Amino acid sequence: MLQIKLEWTENSVSLSQNRQIESFKQRFNVCDSKRGFTTPMETKLKLTKGDANNLPDVPYRELVCSLVFIARYPRPDTLFAVSLLCRFLTNYTEVHWKAAKRVLCYTASTTDRVLLYTQNLTAPVLELYTDSDWGSDQLDGRSTSGVLLLMYGNPVAWSTEKQTSVALSIREAEYIAITSAFKEAKYFIHLMQMEM
Repeated sequence: MLQIKLEWTENSVSLSQNRQIESFKQRFNVCDSKRGFTTPMETKLKLTKGDANNLPDVPYRELVCSLVFIARYPRPDTLFAVSLLCRFLTNYTEVHWKAAKRVLCYTASTTDRVLLYTQNLTAPVLELYTDSDWGSDQLDGRSTSGVLLLMYGNPVAWSTEKQTSVALSIREAEYIAITSAFKEAKYFIHLMQMEM
């Protein structure tokens, strides 16, 4: 069960999963300090493959897969960190485990952040934002794309994914990200045309 809380006002609705975050915090018993984090992941963190057999009693997979639901729905600010951690579900180390715990502690210390949808007909009908890094994966040299799609100023789609080919330049990585973003936007364009 996702346990998404909806709070309605006259012109808005907000989504949060604070109850689910609190239950994960208690279940995994990882956020015992009062110290909060301002980001879901360290900025210079470089993750490499390790041997998961060295940490047999660590519920890394369970924690990361639990975080997927939070990142996918009301907390897109954690999506990149969680999707990066998902790449190491079979070959994690203590570094990966600490990074996963940090994401959970970050969400627990920032429960005031919610996904807010407002009635705003003056905003542009469709806005598309995209970005990519270049060759950030040290193992295969592939880049990661990020996409955010807004309708009337409200987020309706967001994603982060590793690109399928190796970009030879920053411009090529950006071009691949833009192409992926336009594919996502095309769906919503067709959807709006059907409504008219």
